[in-house]
Amino acid sequence: MTLAPGPSLNEGNSGNTAFQFTVNFSNPPPLPMTVNYQTSDGTATVGDNDYQSATGTLAVPPGLPGGTITINVIGDTKVEPNEAFTLTLTGATNGTIGSPNTATGTILNDDAYTITASAGANGSISPSGAVSVLPGGTQSFTITPNSCYHVADVLVDGASVGAVSTYTFTSVAANHTIAASFAIDTFVITASAGTGGSIGPSGAVSVNCGASQGFTITPDASHTIADVLVDGTSVGAVTAYTFTAVTAPHTISASFAVSGFIITASAGAGGTISPSGAVSVPSGADQMFTITPGACYHVDDVLVDGSSVGAVTSYTFTAVAANHTIAASFAPDRTLSIGDVIAYEGNSGTTNFDFPVRLSGPCSQEVDVTWKTVDGTATVADNDYLPDSTALALAPGATSGTITVRVNGDVTPESHETFLVDLLNPVNAGISDGEGLGTIMNDDGLTAAEGLSIRDLSLAVQGNPAGGTVSFRLGIPSSARVELSIFDIAGRRVAQPVNTTLDRGYHTVTWNPRSDSRSLGSGVYFVRFQAPGRTLERRFVVLR
Repeated sequence: MTLAPGPSLNEGNSGNTAFQFTVNFSNPPPLPMTVNYQTSDGTATVGDNDYQSATGTLAVPPGLPGGTITINVIGDTKVEPNEAFTLTLTGATNGTIGSPNTATGTILNDDAYTITASAGANGSISPSGAVSVLPGGTQSFTITPNSCYHVADVLVDGASVGAVSTYTFTSVAANHTIAASFAIDTFVITASAGTGGSIGPSGAVSVNCGASQGFTITPDASHTIADVLVDGTSVGAVTAYTFTAVTAPHTISASFAVSGFIITASAGAGGTISPSGAVSVPSGADQMFTITPGACYHVDDVLVDGSSVGAVTSYTFTAVAANHTIAASFAPDRTLSIGDVIAYEGNSGTTNFDFPVRLSGPCSQEVDVTWKTVDGTATVADNDYLPDSTALALAPGATSGTITVRVNGDVTPESHETFLVDLLNPVNAGISDGEGLGTIMNDDGLTAAEGLSIRDLSLAVQGNPAGGTVSFRLGIPSSARVELSIFDIAGRRVAQPVNTTLDRGYHTVTWNPRSDSRSLGSGVYFVRFQAPGRTLERRFVVLR
């Protein structure tokens, strides 16, 4: 009889597991047969409670080919290597023991080591929980942070192995633990401010991933925010800026400018001011303005904040601390005047009434003026004259011109009639006398009224303004004693060309202020024509 190879079985975690050993006979015995057996320790020992020691006898009835010996292996949860024990046949009856007479029972370890894997908030470890690993086995773990987080540390059996993303246990021979912890990502926003203001917070500002961070930009006194750059791109001159849902580093920088005030400079016709318009001036700075009259003009006045500072040609604002205005006005150096015309109308066609226009002095620029006729006792409706309204241009350097009005001739006896020529809208000159009187003398005989009343007395000045001789045209309806006197602007009589009796009709009197014994100067004068019951006055200008 011999023993077959022994079994290799898992021990189980509890109770007993039967390890059956087979005894083979070379031939079925004709007689009952017995065989003695006993167990012996190998790596599995009775002392370690690995199996139950057995010594006994196997009885096999006649005719069977063999029998079975059962040895109980004790189950446990102890992790240990595979272990073995031996069964030996020691004696037999009615047969002999052959070879092999021993067999090994192998107790296979069915218990594993446990690696307990855990992860803190904001991340995971895989696999997780209680992970079984056979002795000598290998087990890898993957550590994954959530979005906006990173691995802070990994502890293996309580000791840090660093902020690793994977860890592998090799040749496992014990229980282990692995624990991962996580921390939120942070990003740095670098905030800076140039001269003239501040930004808060400033410097390297740490911001949690996904969070928001606001910044306040504050200019110093007398400064304004010039610009704010976020990651190098302008977001304008804002006073605050907020980064939202931060997921990357950023920069923010503020620049400042000295705050300024506005001086509004303007100039009227006839000159310029420099600089002009809205002039920006830094706080506390000075600003000068230059006032320049054009050709044939002079500075008339300069108003600063509405108050006159005189006819200055420059003005400086010092230590500017508020907005201001400066306005310059100009006046022409030269003036225009128009003389009077007295003439007969004629009996048919038209007669030109030429009104002299004089400029008080030459101008390097063209002088323009518009003019128009205005009814007096002579009217357009009565066909006394032809209305007109146009412009007169005096070339540079010219000091005189002529305005011609055409008077209609007729044969109708009527009173002397008058109309006006008005000067308007001068360019490069002013107007000293803008009204010319045209007197249409009746040359068709006196009316009944003219023959009866001194009230039809008439007076016209010819050659006004006068550079030399002045002509006075006198009309009286009947013989009378009359006086023609000249007065200066102060009301003093300076000449009396006529003081006598004149016959009914028209008379022309000439007078030259230069030949007068008093050699009168240029200026405005008045001529007074007096007759019983009536006085007429006219103004005229004498030029030197």
